[in-house]
Amino acid sequence: MALAEQTDEEKPKKLSQKELDDIIDLHEQFLQGTRGGERAKLGMMDLSYLDLSGRDMKRADMVGTLLCHSELEKTNFAEAN
Repeated sequence: MALAEQTDEEKPKKLSQKELDDIIDLHEQFLQGTRGGERAKLGMMDLSYLDLSGRDMKRADMVGTLLCHSELEKTNFAEAN
């Protein structure tokens, strides 16, 4: 099924840069073992055209994430799924 044919429930949720930054900040705290940190759960999210450059996405859940035209320079995706 083409993306244009999908219902709203089936389409990946589009995040803003601010929403993504907040999620990644909590994820980086999780990786450091800091209280209040939380693993990034970005599965089936639309991160197209957003900036993830230089961020640590190690061990993030990213199954089905759209990254079209995203800035990914020096992003660490080790052990991410």
